[in-house]
Amino acid sequence: MNSQIQVIIHDVDGTLCDESGSLAAQAEAVSSVFGNDFQQTIDLFFSVHDDVAKTPSLEQHRGDIVWYLQEMARRKNIDMSEQESGELATAWKQAYLSYQATPILFTDVGPYIEAMHKYDVRNIVCSGGTKETRESLLTQLGIRDHFEAIYSSVDIGFQKQNKQFWKEVLLEIGAQPGHVAVVGNQINDDVWQPKELGMTTFLIDRQDTIKKNVGPTDIEPTFTIRSMIEIPDLLSNCLTKNKSL
Repeated sequence: MNSQIQVIIHDVDGTLCDESGSLAAQAEAVSSVFGNDFQQTIDLFFSVHDDVAKTPSLEQHRGDIVWYLQEMARRKNIDMSEQESGELATAWKQAYLSYQATPILFTDVGPYIEAMHKYDVRNIVCSGGTKETRESLLTQLGIRDHFEAIYSSVDIGFQKQNKQFWKEVLLEIGAQPGHVAVVGNQINDDVWQPKELGMTTFLIDRQDTIKKNVGPTDIEPTFTIRSMIEIPDLLSNCLTKNKSL
């Protein structure tokens, strides 16, 4: 890795913002059917989500939580009525929304941001959802001013699993892939296509937290890290010191 890193792109949920409480609440909301192994429930949910994202014939079901839960039950050979799936979907959504109102910043993000101040690098956010919701979330977390720009899958029109999303972002920021690093917590969203395009990738795998384990296991990030504070040291030879400090 000899290229000078000029831009660092950051995912939000599960990377900057701790969503483990939300994921646990969602899994608990459907535990009457899927049991109390919350990580297993989350893994099952996102395996369905992953299949929908990469299978054109399933595109019609994207974001349909009722269908997701029915498919999860089918894969586990569990009987689930239409009424039950509807009630569980409502509980799942309510659990998600309750945590969106009180976002939690990971404890390593503040020290990471402070450590990066000495480097002349552009900081960007690329996330799912809309730019408006990401703006609000980062403002609530108190870190919006750290990021130059926010790009969302909804506003760009492509999911992060789609290479075109990343091509659009590179075009917008005017950067070559070799000068860009991406930090995220999912193989599919944050490693797969950025790596294909030649970006440096960081997969953050914090311990003792429920997380989305999404993506093929044969795709390796440039670095797997336990904390964001590892990033400055790993990139130190590829960063330019900020002369204004």
